[in-house]
Parts: sequence; structure tokens; C-alpha cells
Amino acid sequence: TEILLQWAWRLYKRGNIITMIDPEIIETCNDWEQALRCIHVGFLCTQAEALLRPSMSTINLMVSTKFMKLPDPTTPAFVSSGLTRTTVCDEAMDTEEDIVAGTMPNGNSGYS
Repeated sequence: TEILLQWAWRLYKRGNIITMIDPEIIETCNDWEQALRCIHVGFLCTQAEALLRPSMSTINLMVSTKFMKLPDPTTPAFVSSGLTRTTVCDEAMDTEEDIVAGTMPNGNSGYS
């Protein structure tokens, strides 16, 4: 099962990212290209290499300036790691159970 980011990345790589946008938005919104831009910025924020991710001030410029050329994103972290929705959910549940039990994911109690 694909997670949302994998699905979106697959559409982006195929040049079909517009299918992510609700048809209602495309029909009624005067600036649906802004939605495409926000998706592109989202990909930049999820790149596997953290140093390639834009800062918040850069993100602000990217979404508020239509004429700023956006760099091509690299493969997002979850896509390159091969995680699936099931894996992500299982890992989140494990961490949640550890927190409830009062232990850290590494098995330590977190108390000295």
C-alpha cells in the first residue's frame, strides 16, 4: 500500500501532478497554479537529504512569489526509504506504546 507521499511523487514524476488537485478547485479557483506550486514546495520540504530542504523563510518566498524559479526536488525521504503506510503506522504505534509504557524506543526509561 502506498503512502500519500509515494503516490504524489509518482504522479509528479509522470508529469501528472494536477490530478492531485480536487477538480472542484480547478474549476472554481482563479489561481490553481498556486496549488501546484505549493505541492512542488512540499516536495522540496520532504527531500531525503535534509540539507537540500528549504528554510522557512525560503518557503515563504517560494509560495508568495510566482516568478521565483523552483529547483527540481529530489526523491522524498519516505519514497527513497521504501516505507509503506503499514510500516509507518506500525512504527508510530510502537513509539506511542513506548511512550505510554514510559520507555524510550531504545528501551531506556529516560529517567536517570
